[in-house]
Amino acid sequence: MTPFLAKRGNAMSARLGKLACGALAAVLAFPPQPNAQGGDAGKGREIAGKSCASCHEMSGAGRTYQGRYVPSFQEIAATPHYSTVRLRRIIAVPPHREMPGLSLRLEETSDLAAFIRSLRAPGR
Repeated sequence: MTPFLAKRGNAMSARLGKLACGALAAVLAFPPQPNAQGGDAGKGREIAGKSCASCHEMSGAGRTYQGRYVPSFQEIAATPHYSTVRLRRIIAVPPHREMPGLSLRLEETSDLAAFIRSLRAPGR
């Protein structure tokens, strides 16, 4: 292996290590709950209206905000692989800088995830 490839491999290993640590932190912060569907959708709707609606539409289609497409809660709910646990993790550890981290308790995070899941079409 050339020195260039060895260096590149070490840098990639370091990045993967940091990514793995971040993922592990998210998993440990929000371990799966026995009642993973828990949460109060009504309370979650209130939280969404106060904390999220400035960027995410409450219903219908998403919109462009500050030059970036932001999906509506209905679009997020329709994403097949977004389980309640995954939604809670996304809310707690935002996937991009533009989405502000909310200082929510675990219960509030579960409520917000329950609201989003309540928008999902039956049987999905």
